[in-house]
Amino acid sequence: MFVNPTGSTGTLLDATSASARAQVTRDDFMKLLITELKSQDPFEPMKNDEFLNQVVSLNQMESFASLTDGIRGLQLSGDMAAASALLGKAVIGLTDAGLEGGGVVSRVLVEGGKVKLVIGDQTMPLGNVVQVFLPAPPPAETEA
Repeated sequence: MFVNPTGSTGTLLDATSASARAQVTRDDFMKLLITELKSQDPFEPMKNDEFLNQVVSLNQMESFASLTDGIRGLQLSGDMAAASALLGKAVIGLTDAGLEGGGVVSRVLVEGGKVKLVIGDQTMPLGNVVQVFLPAPPPAETEA
């Protein structure tokens, strides 16, 4: 079975949707390539250009995966910086429980690859914040 990323091959992958093919991981691709090499007919081995096309495809997939990882890292850094700027400020938004809530941000954490604000005993994803303001100052103590 030869999987050519630029043309029709008559394989099972042709029958799948474009979005499903886009979800093929580099490990999946490597497994397909190794399986193909193991099961090819020795009397009709894969042509050099076909093999090179697959190697190029694998390299492109690795490059895209590396680029995607880098972009995710930059996004996480940016989100951490934005969330850190909210420390000590009051926010209103939807909590992880899906309820409207708010309060003063005491901590910032990363959970499941997402930046979250800690407000009291609840967490709020950074993207769920709808309002930010300075908290009211504590009441002045009067001297007796």
